[in-house]
Amino acid sequence: MSKIAIIADSGCQIDINGEHEGIYIAPLCIGHGSQTYLDQLEITSLDVFNQMKETDDMFTTSQPSTGSLMKAMEDAKRDGYDELIGIPIATGLSSTLNGMQVAADTVEMPITLIDSQGTAHVQKKLVEAARKLVEKGQSVSEIKEKLEDMLEQEEEALDKNIEKLQEYKDKWGEI
Repeated sequence: MSKIAIIADSGCQIDINGEHEGIYIAPLCIGHGSQTYLDQLEITSLDVFNQMKETDDMFTTSQPSTGSLMKAMEDAKRDGYDELIGIPIATGLSSTLNGMQVAADTVEMPITLIDSQGTAHVQKKLVEAARKLVEKGQSVSEIKEKLEDMLEQEEEALDKNIEKLQEYKDKWGEI
């Protein structure tokens, strides 16, 4: 049976330096002016938010470097994992999913990719659920199916909330 690790980018808000057995986090890149910082390692979300409050400066984000992704995967391989589940920030926001595939091909490690279709909260929830399913002995295909079901349920719940808000707006003219 495969030993499965989960890889995500720092958009999931799981501490890169924390102890999370079987979870490996690659830092997103945060740009500010001509500088680029590694998320959680060289700059924190709080730093960014505070600076945005104090100035009109813009910050940008970009996917983790291929090198950062490869390092996370090599760390997983070194720790005895032989298969990966990749859960990146939404593909509509980043090309991290493609970067994960390139890095996994380079380090020669099989990876199953799941588009989180979201950021922080949704992505973190998926990573944590995947870890629990790994601990229960689920296979990669079973985990992928369950995570995709979770995403579908999230979407249905959001659609219902939007419909309900629209009903309130139609009824009372405001929300």
